[in-house]
Amino acid sequence: MSSSYEKPESLIIAINNGDTEAWIYLVNEYQGRLLRFAQSKIKQKADAEDLVQDTFIAFLRSVSNFRLEASLETYLYLILRNKIYDHHRYQNVRNFCLVQDVYHVNDNGDLIGATTIAPSEDLSASRCLGQEEHFQHQRDVLTKVLKKIVKGYKTSLNFRDLQLSELLFFGHISGKDTAKLMRISPVTVRTFKHRLLGKIQKLVAQEYESLPEAFICPDSLLTEIWASTRLSCPKYSTIGAFLLERLESQWFEYVDFHLTTLGCQFCRANYKDLQRQQSQEQHTLFQKEILASTIGFLTARPK
Repeated sequence: MSSSYEKPESLIIAINNGDTEAWIYLVNEYQGRLLRFAQSKIKQKADAEDLVQDTFIAFLRSVSNFRLEASLETYLYLILRNKIYDHHRYQNVRNFCLVQDVYHVNDNGDLIGATTIAPSEDLSASRCLGQEEHFQHQRDVLTKVLKKIVKGYKTSLNFRDLQLSELLFFGHISGKDTAKLMRISPVTVRTFKHRLLGKIQKLVAQEYESLPEAFICPDSLLTEIWASTRLSCPKYSTIGAFLLERLESQWFEYVDFHLTTLGCQFCRANYKDLQRQQSQEQHTLFQKEILASTIGFLTARPK
């Protein structure tokens, strides 16, 4: 980030104050990755560009309400994701991981992903929502709990469980197909999922002073939260280190899984943007080398 905007708060405050330079910086910083994500979901380039432009307009209209503790990148992706939802509202295209395009049938034979969201295997969404006035608070608590679990996985380098969680909840992949992708038994996957849901329920109960009896979480809600908050997505800088092969082996393998096996479209857009930047930097460096090695011949030419 520019030295003038070392912290996102500085950038947001400047934009709120009408600072044109700050706005130009933000657009330059994020337009590439947002456009690449939109192009991965929208066939027509012009439509993708329109959606990105609409995203920036929507951001400006809502920037005064932006919470400074939130991730600016995630906030922009959330706006764009909703724009894409609207664009595909008649087709109901809601896949944000490439793995969903391949493994799109759940254990009951129901088609999920591109046409509809799979129902929970054993729980109804209505029970989870409870009374409407409590839903947002419940969702916030659940988000906080999931972030805590994901942070624990990363801190302890427990990438195997993180990968299982991503496939089951972010990718919304069936237990059988998750077992196939992870090369473990379906029983192991079912046991992991049962224990993780139990852990989530326990942590949610600890966050509530009085837990609503109806608070039971369907998989579809976990998937929605995972996608909208990008719970497990590596940081932009981490993806950059992956591109340069400067990550420790465990982190490198995890980011590779997240980009290729899971196929997170958000992070793949960031990766492509970083590739473009690297290509431009290499081109500029090569150009400088050419000029440095030839400029002497240019000035030494006989007149």
